[in-house]
Amino acid sequence: MTPNPQLALAIPTCNHPDLIQTSITAMLPELTQFNIPVYVSDNSTTLDTEQVVAALQIEYPYIYYRRNKQNLGYDANCHLAITWPDTDFVWPIGDGMIIRPGGIAAVLRWVSPDRDFIFVNCRVPNLKNEVVNPSDIRSFLIEVTWHITLLGATVYGRRPRSIDITPEQRVSWKNFIHLGLILF
Repeated sequence: MTPNPQLALAIPTCNHPDLIQTSITAMLPELTQFNIPVYVSDNSTTLDTEQVVAALQIEYPYIYYRRNKQNLGYDANCHLAITWPDTDFVWPIGDGMIIRPGGIAAVLRWVSPDRDFIFVNCRVPNLKNEVVNPSDIRSFLIEVTWHITLLGATVYGRRPRSIDITPEQRVSWKNFIHLGLILF
């Protein structure tokens, strides 16, 4: 078996080994079902998260871990986590988030090489699954932009993750760097 090349989860974290343990353990049945790789990008000041991930890797080998040499801050760590996996799509989630059972299967049904983003409905009532035409993207974003500021609400395709963002640009995007990839 090999990791699924279509979708990966990316988890930026900092000093939350207990959250990493809880969230990955809760998602293991569906991760295992689809061989979804999980990338943990760690800004921690201790080795606790690394030790938790090492224990999880015994049970599930497709968890990849990187501890940054220094705390890069949330935005840079988030950007690094999103751009690290070499899969068709990356779903960044917060270190305390748990994707509901069936969520990964649902996203995999929407994976397509002609899509740049998959916006996941986690809190917008009565929003139906739809493909948004490029000419309608502006009105769509205006209606749900507050929603896509949430880490975990957007799954990123290869094209937006390949945008060459300089460190200077990354620093100028003070909050929600993942939105920068959508709006760039």
